[in-house]
Amino acid sequence: MFRTAILTSLLTIFLSGCLFNMSPQVATEIPQSGWTSTATAELTASIATENIEQPHQSHTPTNTSIPTQTATPTPPAWAGFPGPTQAADTQIPPPFTDIALPSEVKVSLLLGTDTFNPIIGRTDTIILLFYNPQLAKASFLSIPRDLYVYVPGFGMNRINQAYPLGGIDTLLLTLEYNFNVHVDNWMLIHINDFVAFVDDLGGVDVYDPQYNIDEYDGNPPEYHHMQGHEALWYVRKREGTSDIDRNRRQQEMIRALMRKILWGGNLVHLPAWYAKYNESFRSNLNLIDLFNFIPLALNFGDTERLQFDQISWDEVTSWRTPSGAAVLLPEREAILWKLQKAMSFVLAPQPYKDLVNTLEAQLTSSPIPTGTPTSTPTLSPTPTPTPTPSDTLSEGRPTIITSTASPNPSRTDIHPEITQTSTSTSESETQEP
Repeated sequence: MFRTAILTSLLTIFLSGCLFNMSPQVATEIPQSGWTSTATAELTASIATENIEQPHQSHTPTNTSIPTQTATPTPPAWAGFPGPTQAADTQIPPPFTDIALPSEVKVSLLLGTDTFNPIIGRTDTIILLFYNPQLAKASFLSIPRDLYVYVPGFGMNRINQAYPLGGIDTLLLTLEYNFNVHVDNWMLIHINDFVAFVDDLGGVDVYDPQYNIDEYDGNPPEYHHMQGHEALWYVRKREGTSDIDRNRRQQEMIRALMRKILWGGNLVHLPAWYAKYNESFRSNLNLIDLFNFIPLALNFGDTERLQFDQISWDEVTSWRTPSGAAVLLPEREAILWKLQKAMSFVLAPQPYKDLVNTLEAQLTSSPIPTGTPTSTPTLSPTPTPTPTPSDTLSEGRPTIITSTASPNPSRTDIHPEITQTSTSTSESETQEP
C-alpha cells in the first residue's frame, strides 16, 4: 500500500504539472472544481490509513482559486478630460475639485503673448479676473507662466505652453482641470498691440516704489510715466528678477491702464479702439459686449473695490525636470486658499462711493471723437451708462447692470495666426527669490 501511495503521489504531481503548463484559459478553470480528482482522493485515503506524517502538506480539498489577472483600473486620474499623449516626467495629478465657484461670480481671462501679431506664442501673462457684477467687486489672480501643470490631451508642461499647443480651447481646459475654474470671457493681446495701445493712450503713469530705473531713467520717484516700449520693457523684464516679480509689475501696469481708461471720459474712444485692434487681438467678446461692461467698469475706478493677488513662492515648489527645465510645481492646498480669498473678497458687500458719479459725468460729457468709425451705424450714439435703481444696496447706490456677453465664436477661427513651433520646456528661466 505504501508503494501504491508513492506511485499515486508521483502521478498526481506529474498531472498537476501538465495542467499548469496548459493555456491560461484551462489553467484558470481548474481551481474552480475544488481539486476533486480521483488520484487526490486515493492519496488522502492512503495517508490516513498508513498514518504517515506529512507536516508540510494538507490535501483536504478547498475552493481556493488561483489569482487571475485584474483589469486596468477605470476611470483614469484624468477622467472627463482628454488623456495624455506625451510621456510624463512626473505624476499627473487628478483634476482639481476642491472648490466650486458660486454662480454669481464670473471669470474673465486676460492673456498676453510673447510674440508679435499674427504669430501664436506662449502666454507669458495669464491673469484670472474674478468679478461679481451685482456687488461691483473684482479680484485679479496672476498665474506664473512656469507653473508645471497637466495640459489635457498633451501631458505635463508649463502652463504658458497650453495656448501654442492647442489654442484657446486647450488653455481653457487646462485652467478647468488644474483650478476648477470655468472662464466666461477672455481676451488675448500681442506685444506689438500692447505697445501701440499704450501709445494711443498717451502713455501711462505707473506707481512702483520698488521699480529700479536703470535703462529708462529721468522718471520721478515712485510714479513713472511710460510710453509703449518702456511699458513693454517694464512688464517683461526678467534679468535679475523672477516670474513672481514680473507678475507683480504686470499688475501695477493693469492699475495704471485702468486709471487712464476709466478717468477723463476716455471710454468714449472705445469704438475707435475696437475698430483698430479687433483684427489682431483675440476675444470671445464683441463691441456690444464691451459696451455692456461699461457701467460695471466705472465702479472699478474705486480701487477699494479691487483686489490684486498672485500665485507666489508660498504656493509653489521649484523643481527641475529631467531635461533640466526650471519649473514651478503647484501646492494645491495653498492655491485653494488663494482661490477662497478671491471668492471671499468679491462676495463681501461694500458701500459705494460718489466717485462713480464723477466718472459717469466725465464719460457722458466727453465729445464723441470725430474719428469714430461709421462702419457700425447702430453703435454711433454713445451709450449713457445709467444704471437702474436698486433697493438692495446700501447708501442708495444703483445696482450694476449685469453684462451678458454673447457667445460669439473665438476670432482665432476668423483671423488665423502663424503658429510658433517652439514649445519646448528646455529653457531655464524661473529664478528663485
